[in-house]
Amino acid sequence: MVLYLPIEVVGRDALGDVENKSSSSSFKVEVVLAASTTIYSTSPTTLGTVRMRVSLDGYTEPDAADGFGRPLSQAPPAAGTLQYWTVEDDDMSAGNATYLIQNGLGYSLRNIIFHFTKSGVRSTADPDWPDPLTLSFGKIQLFQRYTTLWQSRMSKVYGLTNTATDAAGGRELGIYPVWFTQDFGFKPGAELRNGYLNTKPGNVLKWSGTIGGSGTHTLNTLVNYVIPPGNDPMRLRASR
Repeated sequence: MVLYLPIEVVGRDALGDVENKSSSSSFKVEVVLAASTTIYSTSPTTLGTVRMRVSLDGYTEPDAADGFGRPLSQAPPAAGTLQYWTVEDDDMSAGNATYLIQNGLGYSLRNIIFHFTKSGVRSTADPDWPDPLTLSFGKIQLFQRYTTLWQSRMSKVYGLTNTATDAAGGRELGIYPVWFTQDFGFKPGAELRNGYLNTKPGNVLKWSGTIGGSGTHTLNTLVNYVIPPGNDPMRLRASR
């Protein structure tokens, strides 16, 4: 299994790369393995062996100038820019439901990913996803989106060609992303950063809709936001 931990925000110009020129205080990645009781309903007598190997994708410091004397940047654009991924969750009963997203408010939102489950299972919750779902920002309705339209948009931009779910090339049940990263190329991630949702502390970002089925569902909300130097959104645009 290969996991990729994204530090860089945009690969085209290396925005968000963390600069470290110190050989004595290198950055570290902390990985915590889940307990066997979290993974298994009944843990095996002999647990498997876990081996982790970490490889870094990075850049070397360029020369101060190219062969014609033109100066080369010695640091990433808008140096100090960082992106964060944080998750929050809430349990909801079937019927009319609202949820106020808290993470990332006050910064520039890049992605929101909704992970919807029932009793911890995505497949049983997926048919109960609100249809339509409304996402509003203050007094502005960002969208009111029907489920089939949402799934169609996901398929087009992420290249999901398999009609089977939870399979290679198919959509993941219970997963509904919102992306603000499609303002340059045809795919999310090819961005100029003009489409980010810039927020301020105290803004209201509300998820609302009617949950189908019965019982309790859990909405996990993964928020990806970017903080440039001075938290100035214009630094993101100027760095392109």
